[in-house]
Amino acid sequence: MGDQQHTAFAGAAIGLAELFKYGFAKKRLEGEVNYTPELSAPEGNSTGGGKQSLQHVKLVPDSGATLVIGTANIVDKSCELRTFRHMDDVHRQRFKGQPFNTDPEQYAKLLEDLKTFFVGQHYTVSMHDAAAPTRPMPAVAAASRPVAVPSVAKLPSKAPVGLYVTIATTVALAATIAVILLRR
Repeated sequence: MGDQQHTAFAGAAIGLAELFKYGFAKKRLEGEVNYTPELSAPEGNSTGGGKQSLQHVKLVPDSGATLVIGTANIVDKSCELRTFRHMDDVHRQRFKGQPFNTDPEQYAKLLEDLKTFFVGQHYTVSMHDAAAPTRPMPAVAAASRPVAVPSVAKLPSKAPVGLYVTIATTVALAATIAVILLRR
């Protein structure tokens, strides 16, 4: 990384990626395709105040397409990992029905290792079990119209006193300046 200056979130994300690289350097997911786990790092010196802080947990193959098996958020210290079933669904959607050809037990072991790593970094880890459906929604009859769903805006329960104080202070300041300028 050299002499580059990074913001706090970018520096933390890069540090996490380096720690991940060190911890998972020798881990491999063996099968028809051999994969190495990897955690992405920010491209630049900043994550926009943490707005672009999502890091991808990936399986990088010896050759072929990289698979994203989870995400880590440095700001809220959360990590979401995808189960074998989820990855199989995604793989079949992405690769024309081809299953995720890796040993489910090896993958489960890798997920446990990943979970242990992220929990050790004080992250909350969740498992995502199902991919979003890709089947088309049923056609709607041409004569049907959208149904309006009634909703009620949630208004604050207390008056925004801070806002009123700010407005009153601004008005008083403007009036004071106007009086001073008019006396001259």
